Amino acid sequence: MAKQSSNSVNLNSASQPKVVIIILNWNGWKNTIECLESLYQIDYPKYTIILVDNGSKDGSIQQIRNYAEGKSKVESTFFEYDPTNKPIKLFKQPENVTFDFNKELVLIENPMNYGFATGTNIALKYAQKQHTDYALLLNNDIVVDKHFLSRLILEAEKNPEIGIAGPTLYQYKRPATVDFAGENLTLWRVKGKEYTTTSTRPREVDKIEGSCMLIKRVVLDKVGLLYTKFWTYWEETDLCFRAKKAGYRVVYVPESMVWHKVAQSIGGEGNLRREYYLNRNRLLFARRNLSWNNQAKFLVYFFGFELWLKVAVELKHHTLAGAFMWLRASFDGLRMYLDPRNAP
Repeated sequence: MAKQSSNSVNLNSASQPKVVIIILNWNGWKNTIECLESLYQIDYPKYTIILVDNGSKDGSIQQIRNYAEGKSKVESTFFEYDPTNKPIKLFKQPENVTFDFNKELVLIENPMNYGFATGTNIALKYAQKQHTDYALLLNNDIVVDKHFLSRLILEAEKNPEIGIAGPTLYQYKRPATVDFAGENLTLWRVKGKEYTTTSTRPREVDKIEGSCMLIKRVVLDKVGLLYTKFWTYWEETDLCFRAKKAGYRVVYVPESMVWHKVAQSIGGEGNLRREYYLNRNRLLFARRNLSWNNQAKFLVYFFGFELWLKVAVELKHHTLAGAFMWLRASFDGLRMYLDPRNAP
């Protein structure tokens, strides 16, 4: 069993904000129920989970219902299954549901895959209507430490300027290896430098991963929800930058810990579909967030050098499909960049 943190977290009941935890599922119920079981063992009590199914075709809805009813035992190296917290109170389609913030599970069924941004926004709108204090975005391929949310809340509550906070992401298969500990961007290259070591105390960063991101509701009320044209990838970076421009801080909290399987919802690392969105959306992010000076530098660098280097590398060492992916991502991204509707 992987080692989880053992130090207790003190957060008195009077200071416990309400949290909506938002999880998207797309043909990934096995990951989802492992994620859910880890959530139902955390020490923070005042939350509701909204689970958005993005048109799954693998029987996910029934499998998740079976889990909530206590009919499916979850096996994991990160925890022991707890049958005593079942059945879980489950609601379908929350139009007329008032959240108690008492660990209920709300299920939204989308007819098709709307992508991460749109699927998440559907849940965020419900969260705003329920007057939540925080929204936590959480990938379904994550397992959480029992103190992760308490530690995020404790740090976020210290300062009204903190708008977004995130944990240390460890690798699921190598639980002691840090995968993400905040990120800063080189703007003219639209490239991030991810920290892969923890710090002794919280640090301010440019970006927190959308795979586990705590957002104050006041931030969403002020700067808006995720920008849906991204579909998936870079939308959380766009949100972080909008929050920073509005005067909020984005903070990495080292003592909060989760374990991530990385990109399982879109086919895993190295998947061409994933690489397409990662690179196409760099141009959209540049249009929405960079100064004209940095936009000009980025376009010259990207179309004058990086694109053709990547195409050459793909042709020499990898596949023709990879080269075409780079070309398609780049010119699709350029069309989005030139579309005035995508201006900030």
